[in-house]
Amino acid sequence: MPVVRTIAGDLSPDDLGVTLIHEHLVVDVRLPADRPAEYADDLETIVAPMVEHLRAVRAQSVRTLVECTPTIVGQHLPAYRAVAERTGLQIVRAVGTYRDDWLPEWIKASSVEELANWFGAGIAEGAGFIKLGCDPDGPTPAAPRRAAAAGLASRRTGALVACHVGHAAPANRTLDAFVGGGGDPARFVVVHLQNEPDAAAHLTLARRGAWVEYDAIGNRPADAVYIGWLRALADADLLDRALISQDASAYIILGDGRVERQHRLDYLLGRFVPALRAAGFGRPEIDRLLIANPARALALAA
Repeated sequence: MPVVRTIAGDLSPDDLGVTLIHEHLVVDVRLPADRPAEYADDLETIVAPMVEHLRAVRAQSVRTLVECTPTIVGQHLPAYRAVAERTGLQIVRAVGTYRDDWLPEWIKASSVEELANWFGAGIAEGAGFIKLGCDPDGPTPAAPRRAAAAGLASRRTGALVACHVGHAAPANRTLDAFVGGGGDPARFVVVHLQNEPDAAAHLTLARRGAWVEYDAIGNRPADAVYIGWLRALADADLLDRALISQDASAYIILGDGRVERQHRLDYLLGRFVPALRAAGFGRPEIDRLLIANPARALALAA
């Protein structure tokens, strides 16, 4: 039976409900040399200010939040568990890497097999998917090795692999490496595709079988642009390859060390879904984007 792995245990995909497929609760994007071993703020200081907002998000009918912070970019498991306990949200976390400048030396030195084993161990230990990072003008020479390792780990575990990339050309090259490692394109997400201006390239990636993800909704570009891309996918009978979210960070330490709290996780349900309805998207299409597609994407073979 397929399952979705959350921080509180495995669920049936049918229990996921409305899902925010790409968000961040706690993340630190400073480079490793600039990041202390531990957060300066304690757990309560980090979590308490976000709880009321996240409870409001849960009240909108959101049941699941996918926390997309890679393992090596300030992942904070106690905070994720506290949020789940205090809000009732089901939290799915990642195991994974980021772009080259953020990699520790042991990852840079690891073989494809070693990295695949590490990804696989993360899934076994409670992560619900694998996260990769790729430079937007890449992939760099080292990135395909990580993609191949993720492909191998995905084949072994059934895990979804979400790749921070944003542009079609490097996404296609990274997808090639992922497939070369044994991965199925249907288990690969092109993250931040709203950064790719060529709308035809979105359709090409979806036709390859990859998930195309638009995940800065409520930030940029305008809602009408996202709606146009989603309509093009629907007209091409490719809406079942689309994922949507906001990429908001409830607590983020920026590169210069400043803390920012982005309490805009209610935009998707509060503003964007009504805009979709006004543009002619029906309940079945909206449910596909918010419920059915995330459940299929995150499902693991038990």
